[in-house]
Amino acid sequence: MTTSTTTQPQEIRTSGQIIRDAIQDLHQQGQVATRELLCDLTGLKMTIVDDHISRMIENGELRRLRAGVFSPIAPMPEPRAVSMTRMADGTSLIEIGDIVAHLWPRERRELATLLVGDAVQYSNIQSGVEAGTLATELAAELLATKREMATKILELERQLRDAVKGVAKRSAQMDLLGGQ
Repeated sequence: MTTSTTTQPQEIRTSGQIIRDAIQDLHQQGQVATRELLCDLTGLKMTIVDDHISRMIENGELRRLRAGVFSPIAPMPEPRAVSMTRMADGTSLIEIGDIVAHLWPRERRELATLLVGDAVQYSNIQSGVEAGTLATELAAELLATKREMATKILELERQLRDAVKGVAKRSAQMDLLGGQ
């Protein structure tokens, strides 16, 4: 009795394709691709990521937004207008560009269930943007406060030195007068 096993050929992806896919996934999620994030997501070393990114920039596949931050050159097409109208009979009309879909309430609920992940993801992206903005504002306020405090400390130290000099000067004069 012989058994034969057939294995499906596994798709072998190059490190360049892994990096390209990670950048595209991040872009589609509305997130920026950084060198560090790509290393974390792909598990590849920084030198490998840097090498592939440099080649992708040279080939016109990526553009450098700023040092260490990249975006694909060919963005997704502009989104089409989307609207939903609830009809009196309980159905809904969903219009996406020129496409119109008539949905029954159950179909609408199923569609909502499928799209809830996108809504949560958008919410998380927006929360991240707002948290980043808040962190930047707080960092700027902290820096301003540190500078203000440093200026006040320097002024108080100067006043203390002047006061100590004044006491030392009066003490020396008192010694000359005989310690009175």
